[in-house]
Amino acid sequence: EGLADSLSPPSSSERPALAEGQVTTVASPWAVEQSQPIGRLWDALLAFLYSLRQCTTLFSGPDSRLRDSSAFPDLMSVLGTLSRTLPSAEARVALKDLREQLAESSPRLTHSDFEVILDGIALGPVQGKYSREPEPHWRHCGTYTCGLWSLFHILMLSSGQVFPAPQVAAGFMAGEPPTEACTAEEVSQTMRTFVDQFFPCAECRGHFLKMWEGDSNKPNSTTDRYDGVMWLWSTHNVVNARLWLDRAADARWPSFESCTHCRANHEMAGDFIPSLVYQHLVHSYWSSEYATVDKRSSYNWLMVVVAMFAVGALLYACLSGSMRSGSGSARKSA
Repeated sequence: EGLADSLSPPSSSERPALAEGQVTTVASPWAVEQSQPIGRLWDALLAFLYSLRQCTTLFSGPDSRLRDSSAFPDLMSVLGTLSRTLPSAEARVALKDLREQLAESSPRLTHSDFEVILDGIALGPVQGKYSREPEPHWRHCGTYTCGLWSLFHILMLSSGQVFPAPQVAAGFMAGEPPTEACTAEEVSQTMRTFVDQFFPCAECRGHFLKMWEGDSNKPNSTTDRYDGVMWLWSTHNVVNARLWLDRAADARWPSFESCTHCRANHEMAGDFIPSLVYQHLVHSYWSSEYATVDKRSSYNWLMVVVAMFAVGALLYACLSGSMRSGSGSARKSA
């Protein structure tokens, strides 16, 4: 299997339906009627868990400890990015909790302990135990590599997005602040780290890292969401072209069948129209059910915190002054 497997996902009749009884909230799109983006998000999370389970760099043997692994800092970095960037609030919270748990217990964590943790985790309705044998559980994809590409495309579409706090209780200033947006450059760096440490195919890993290091067009500090998404689309096609080098079929992605209007004159040999490709990627990997907030709301939240501290400081100063004044009056009376 190669990374080009994502060109041929199973038909809708082959995909299992979403489980019934799942709760729908503004930040939990799982229970809505299955759509292509929701199915891809499911597969992306499952592919991520499968990658962690298959990783050989975290433990050198059955008795080795996670903290001793050279890949441990990279694991913490990847978890940190995903806990800010994934469009599922449940997944963000679960990965944030996982990161904290690993930070506290890593000195004594063995491979078997890590397996138990993966079995018990839940990224929304995507159960960690599914990653033991993921084949029956894919929703849109049919392979691990398709799920992994889905993860990368979703993360890049999440760049620059601010997500609301997972829970907001009633009352003034209740709940947590919105997430901090990740940049396209951060997502690109996370992809590189992830492939380097957690992708199980050594040959594929070597090709990708060589391509990434030599790519002068990869996202930088000025790259916006559109350019980041289109860079990843181009990278996806470079990988496909290498994998399909000895095949007669058109390796360009998205395939002509999946996006006829993406190509000039609606012809298979036509050049891609970038703006229409971008629209296709958004339609395929992003759902209106994903709750985002205006970036200004993060700024407003910060302003409220600053204002509260200012009011608190003022009240403290007033009370301290009153107490000193009262104490001085008492001494004079004495």
